[in-house]
Amino acid sequence: MLVFGLGLAGAAQAADGRAAADAARFAGTYQGQLQSDGAPAPAETILEAGADGALHGRNSFLDNGADMPGTLSQCSVTALDVRCRWQDRYGEGSLTMHFDAAACGFRGEWTAAGRTGPRMFWNGNRHCERPGKPTT
Repeated sequence: MLVFGLGLAGAAQAADGRAAADAARFAGTYQGQLQSDGAPAPAETILEAGADGALHGRNSFLDNGADMPGTLSQCSVTALDVRCRWQDRYGEGSLTMHFDAAACGFRGEWTAAGRTGPRMFWNGNRHCERPGKPTT
């Protein structure tokens, strides 16, 4: 019975290691745009992977020429999709990022908490090697 218990502990540690590796592949600084007040705004999205495998980050975008900082928390990873909670001085809501296979860029959409209606875009790319394509 002890061997079975150790096997479960080892499996849990392996799963934790995979979760950390999954999160780490998305870590980086992405330059792009997000939709703010109906118009595209230059944006930077920074994702960081903690030692525990949790993904979190921060973002900023230009709002009438001023830098608007925000945070990304409660992130979850499923295959090539990352879902986070965003928060800034205007409010909070959800962000879903759909990454390319190399995790070099994402096309995303966000919405404010409690709002119904169309989701707005949030995109980003980082410098990395894409299989079969030149470095960007």
